[in-house]
This record gives sequence, C-alpha cells and structure tokens, in this order.
Amino acid sequence: MVNESGGNLYVNIEGFGPSPTYVPKGIPYANETVVDINASSFGVNRRIRTYVPNVETANSWDNNTHSADFNTANANISIPDSLSLRLSKFTVEAWVYPRSTSSSWQPLVTKENSGSRNYGLYIIPNTTKIHFSFQAADCTTWRSYDSKGSILLNSWNHIAMTYDGSVFALYINGSLDNSINLVSTVCNAANPVIIGHGSGGTYSDFNGLMDEVRIWNIARSGIQISTAMGSQLTGTETGLVGYWRLNDGDGVVAVDSSAYGNNGTLLNGVSWSDNTPFP
Repeated sequence: MVNESGGNLYVNIEGFGPSPTYVPKGIPYANETVVDINASSFGVNRRIRTYVPNVETANSWDNNTHSADFNTANANISIPDSLSLRLSKFTVEAWVYPRSTSSSWQPLVTKENSGSRNYGLYIIPNTTKIHFSFQAADCTTWRSYDSKGSILLNSWNHIAMTYDGSVFALYINGSLDNSINLVSTVCNAANPVIIGHGSGGTYSDFNGLMDEVRIWNIARSGIQISTAMGSQLTGTETGLVGYWRLNDGDGVVAVDSSAYGNNGTLLNGVSWSDNTPFP
C-alpha cells in the first residue's frame, strides 16, 4: 500500500525484510520492523518507509497480563527436581525487573544446593551485571562467566545464557554481550529449580519482578533468542523443558507450559503483578 502524508511517501511492504526488531505495544507499528530507504537513487525525491511484519512471533503478548513479584524475605518459586531439568547443554532465559542492587548475590534462576550446582543465573553484588555458573561433572570444579554489560534497574530486561558443551554465550535484550570458549562436563545435580532465590550459598533476596522464565536442553542461537524473546511460546518448541509464563494471576502454582509439567509453587509471599514486559 502506498500513501503520501506530510511530504513523505510511505510504502507498506509485506513478506520480506531484515530480522525483526520488537517495539512495545502502544508505539505505532508495534511488532513490525521499520526500514527507511533513501529513494534518490531511484529518481524519486521522497523517503520510502517500509513496515515489515514480524511473522516469526508465536503468540501475541496481549495474553501476558501478569508477572511474579518477589518483594518479601525468602520469596521464591520452587520447582521439584526432574530428569528433564538436569542438563549438560542448556539455555536459561527470563525477563527480569530488578528494583535495587544488593551487597550480596541476587539469584534469578538456580538449580543447586550447598554442595553442587547444575546451573545458576545471578545479579552480581553491588552491580547490575549478570553472572552465570555451573560445576563440572565432579560437582566441585567451577565454571563461570560474568557479563560485560549491565541491566537496568526499574526496567524490564531480557537475559539469556547458553552453553553447548564448548561455548558460553550471554545475551542481554537480544544482543550478544560476549561469549567464551569453555569445554566442560556439567554437574548432574538432583536439586530443585528455584526462581528468585538460591539454596547453595549466602544470598540476598531478589527484589523485583520476573516473567517468561524458560529453560531449554539445547543451546539456542542468538537469532532464535532475539526472535522469540518478544512473544509467548506454544510450549511445544524443540528442546523446551521448562516454561513458566508466570501469567497465572492468582493462586500459588506457577504452571509449566512446556510438555514436561514441571509446575512450581509460590513460597514466602511471592505475589502477582500486572506489570509485564509488554503491558
């Protein structure tokens, strides 16, 4: 469709374009990629703007009406151990909204106890940088990575960490923060997954909101992460072993929308909020 307004020629083109860039609802042409083209090379003294639909999105964010609020002592969501959550390759991702820094580690998603860690995602003390770590198969030798970039306080941030057996990679808001080469086995820890707290050390309470927590038994690519982070999943995606939309809105059960039924229990005052990444 072509229209002219304010001296500018606008051409809406469907069916092609670069990788999607997600725009929060409420902004014109949300969930479309905006491409400005200098048309002088075509002999046209106009600016051509294309709006390319992001057809990769799985589901609308219109159904994302709640998130989990961690604002009391020891607040957490506990998910029982299962074989499906004991991983040697993985992607751990979530939307997080931290309200404050802390002098201690703030756990986001962990699978650990005081003696072993399968995987753990944390905010580093006195910063808003991200730490990810696990132990090798001896459940003693540490493997860890700290982000170069930081996340924002009082804002929604998407974090994803991947490991494929040889490469660590961290993504913040869909962009690669850094990656390192690291060949290792992984501790097969029979511990619960805990969202918003940890059980393997001295931690502070995470003070903030979380939404769309996902655990995969594969290392997702950067394109897969950036494409899917702005949409809800169907729950049947390859490699998805835990998917807590945290959209339940009432009760004390965090339903796992993957095929594995790893439901969690809200403990110690976790509540529901209507503040979501894309309200």
